[in-house]
Amino acid sequence: MAGEQHIATLRAAYDAFNRQDAVAAGEAFADDVVRTIAGDSAISGTFRGKREIMRMWASLGAFTTEPRIFAADEDHVVVIAVNSANGVSWDAADV
Repeated sequence: MAGEQHIATLRAAYDAFNRQDAVAAGEAFADDVVRTIAGDSAISGTFRGKREIMRMWASLGAFTTEPRIFAADEDHVVVIAVNSANGVSWDAADV
């Protein structure tokens, strides 16, 4: 049951993000969340806490993410999504 609840929470968070409701999307995160985005793009780096993540989100501009697959157990959720920005799309996995 916990896995299903985790998925429902993240579905709501992705929906809120795509509505540009960062506050509602951020409710899915623990206060001590750490988000690392690999690579050497303008948004690569490690973001600690909800505020840093929301600041990073604000810098994205016209960014969307379309979750396609959710998988969860008691402790983890994996989301496979297609992200899009500036006319470019790419696959992504969020854990």
